[in-house]
Amino acid sequence: MQERINEYGPEREILNDDNSRRVTAEQRLTQLGIKLPAPPEPFGIYAEAVQTGNMLFLTGMLPTAGREAKFVGRIGAELDVKTGHMAAYLAAVNALAVARQHLGIAGQSYANRSARRVGGHFWRCPGAAENR
Repeated sequence: MQERINEYGPEREILNDDNSRRVTAEQRLTQLGIKLPAPPEPFGIYAEAVQTGNMLFLTGMLPTAGREAKFVGRIGAELDVKTGHMAAYLAAVNALAVARQHLGIAGQSYANRSARRVGGHFWRCPGAAENR
C-alpha cells in the first residue's frame, strides 16, 4: 500500500501484489476472501443511504440477514467477545453491500472514491473484560 497525505490526512492507495497498478475494491475484497451478502432490507420506511455531492451517508447497519437479526445483545452480557466480533463483521459487510448497491460501481476502479470517515458503535457492558 502506498500512502499520500491529503487535506483529510493519510490516504492509502491499494495496489496489486507487485505494486504495479491499482486494485478495485471488488478485487481487494476477493483477495481478502470477503464475499458481500445481498444488502439487508430496511426494517422501516427510511433511506439506507443518502448521497450528497461526493459523500455517501449510511444509516446504522445491524448484524442482519434479510430482515432477520442474527445477533442481539450486549458484548459482555448476552454476547461473548468472539460473538461480538462476528456481529461486527456482519454489520460491516452489510454496510459495504449497501454502499456497493447505492454507488453501482461494482468492478470499477475506486480511484476517485475513498472513505473519509468510517465509524462503528457496539453496545458493551461496563464490566466486559475485553475491549478490542
